[in-house]
Amino acid sequence: TDWALRAEAKMGLGDLRGAIADFDEAARLEPRRWKIFWRRAEAKFRDEDFEGAVEDCSAALEQEKDVPEVHVIRARSRVVTGDVKGAEEDFGVGIKYDPGRPDFWFERAEVRGKLKDHDGALKDVRKALQLDPTNVDCWRFSSRIMMMRQEWDNVISDCTHIIHLDPTIAEAFANRGQALMFLNKPTQAIPDLEEAERLDPALPLPAYYAAVAKFKKGLYVDCIRECQHALHANARYKPAIELLEKAEAQDRSLRSWKLPSVNRTLTPRRRGQEPLPALEDDAGSKASKEGSETHESTIEPIRVGSKAKTGKRRRHSRNSATAAALLSGEVVQVRFEAE
Repeated sequence: TDWALRAEAKMGLGDLRGAIADFDEAARLEPRRWKIFWRRAEAKFRDEDFEGAVEDCSAALEQEKDVPEVHVIRARSRVVTGDVKGAEEDFGVGIKYDPGRPDFWFERAEVRGKLKDHDGALKDVRKALQLDPTNVDCWRFSSRIMMMRQEWDNVISDCTHIIHLDPTIAEAFANRGQALMFLNKPTQAIPDLEEAERLDPALPLPAYYAAVAKFKKGLYVDCIRECQHALHANARYKPAIELLEKAEAQDRSLRSWKLPSVNRTLTPRRRGQEPLPALEDDAGSKASKEGSETHESTIEPIRVGSKAKTGKRRRHSRNSATAAALLSGEVVQVRFEAE
């Protein structure tokens, strides 16, 4: 009718309210034409009157049941109104009558994801990708399912497809980086996580997992910086707070650690030097020197990588201290020989 034609024209111009009013008049004049209800349902859906769209779709399906487009509009409206199970059934009918539509498969996959049917959702999204392998949204949805299933190799594969199709999606770099972290490949994960940070600084997870990767590699200062980035995006992100404390503690420990000092000076006893006084016992008498024998010692300083050089002969008491120490570039070896 003229009312329906004018309504279609108004829809094309974006005048949804005017189109709905004209469809109302057309439906009043021709209540048995299901297409009028279908088109009015689409106008109401675009105008965000989702309950009205469900009612018009149901009215159209009472007259003509096997129309996939009507089922799909009602399914989309049901998703918004919260009738997810009814939406799954409507998408199923739409797929039954038009299985070559990748958008039908993908939208049912999303609905099944809401219903926690991850196996069914994965099956549907794979079918959608067979029909349209360049659909970035399908690859993103598939990667999310793989993340939930903790199938890290498949996550990496899906994210690689996304990056190939659109290298500006931060989520793809972030998910691939996280998957590499779970596979214990921090070196490969760091570039992806840093790229995700660059593309979307508001995401806390890429910065956090980059911090974890750098902590594992012992890069504590870089780890602290990444934790600060994560907390800038989300100041209450508890894992980042805990990791920041650990990294700061490790960094302080490294900064405070010093090599123990070593006395490298050796002062040998000179010829004719008086012996050290003997220790006194509780009675105040000196320790006995009887029985001490005199021995002749040969001190041979041996330089590493060179031949030994024999030093001068010196006399020492058996009770005196034996000199042995580490010199700069020299090892001192002491040998005693009986006279």
